[in-house]
Amino acid sequence: MSRESAALRSALKIEGGAVRAGMRRPWKGVFEMSHVCVAVFSRKPEDVRKLMERYDWTEDNPEYMKFYPEEVTMEELRAKYEKENAEYQCMSFEEYVADQEKVCQICMDNGEAEFAPKRTEEELRVEYEEYKAMPLYDSFEDFLRDKGYVYNEEQGRFGDYGKPTQRVDCWDEGVEWLHLKAGGWSGQAQLKDIDVEPDEWIRSEGRRFWEVYVEGQPLMEGEDPEKFESDFSREHFISNYGDRETYAEMCATINCWAILTPDGEWHEVGGKNPEIPEKIVMDSPKRFNEMLQQMLRSDPELWLTLLDCHI
Repeated sequence: MSRESAALRSALKIEGGAVRAGMRRPWKGVFEMSHVCVAVFSRKPEDVRKLMERYDWTEDNPEYMKFYPEEVTMEELRAKYEKENAEYQCMSFEEYVADQEKVCQICMDNGEAEFAPKRTEEELRVEYEEYKAMPLYDSFEDFLRDKGYVYNEEQGRFGDYGKPTQRVDCWDEGVEWLHLKAGGWSGQAQLKDIDVEPDEWIRSEGRRFWEVYVEGQPLMEGEDPEKFESDFSREHFISNYGDRETYAEMCATINCWAILTPDGEWHEVGGKNPEIPEKIVMDSPKRFNEMLQQMLRSDPELWLTLLDCHI
């Protein structure tokens, strides 16, 4: 690996807690827009989708779905449906114009002026009459769908289905963060083909961050102050990592937000969820990283896939 690529990686701020996913790969979007990395270990590369089925947003497998009943009767829902339709059609012309002005302003603020054409009062009155002639919901069934209500015949109640084991929403497979022994990067490979040794340049960057941010050492000439900022307190780093060398080691190796093992167990740092017995909670980033490093050095025939997940 070139010193230039290492310098690019080090330009990303070293932040505590989860320790940035894919630290060894220069990709700045790891935690932006609530994106995190999940390391999936599997016996075959095609097992990833089946393993993630329990923990993503998909509803294909009814085994993982649970019905959550609402404390509401059919009569109450029908009354709400009729009330909302009536209120919708009772809007005055002045209220309609004010509402349209708000919509136009939002479009303008978002740089979408083409969706906010100027209209005369006569054009607005024509729109208003068309609007009053249309109900908010075409049918009671439309109302139920819009509100997310489902009728469970077995329980005789309204409610909604959810997946209590869900940990992420959508995800993309094979983000290329794995450095291969043969050279190059990949998003999916067998453990025997992955370079899992620490990156010494990143290790040195981690040490320096600890010295400045945690220990309070002064900046050296030419150092960028922004490289030594964090949303986490100094106490957070000390309680979660203990010392400089442990933190630097974690920065220099492959890292992720969660681990999914071949037997379907989900591991992460955080609180327990009694509805996810497969979720093994680690009490600190240090213990989590120790487990990850053990997995990386386990059965060389296992496959590792790094997923870019939205939460």
